[in-house]
Amino acid sequence: MSHDGEKLVMTFPRQERVSEIRLTFESNFAFPIRQTMSPNRQAQQREGVPMELVRDFDLRFMQGGREVGVKRVRGNHQRLCVVGVEPVICDSVVVHVLATNGYDRAVIHEVRAYGLGENGRAKLSFL
Repeated sequence: MSHDGEKLVMTFPRQERVSEIRLTFESNFAFPIRQTMSPNRQAQQREGVPMELVRDFDLRFMQGGREVGVKRVRGNHQRLCVVGVEPVICDSVVVHVLATNGYDRAVIHEVRAYGLGENGRAKLSFL
């Protein structure tokens, strides 16, 4: 990962009203995570938060190349990170990863944006 972090841009075909972003990060399923009292199973697990998980990131909401909102997330420890925001009208969302929990690269498996439609929540776009 570069010194300034890494960026992923999700661009919508038109302006959207976004109120929630869902990100799925890498957590390395090679190491099992189980609740167990078995010493053999415990030896297979790593303690603490997986180093591959993205820890710190910013979500920047853009409209016509201008930032119209930002949400900073620090200390993330979840594979599926759901970030609610005040509804914002934008044409793109920039995910700016600043740090992982120790891994040298950032891996994002999926990004979904949701907005409030007339009939409740509706999925807008995903990567």
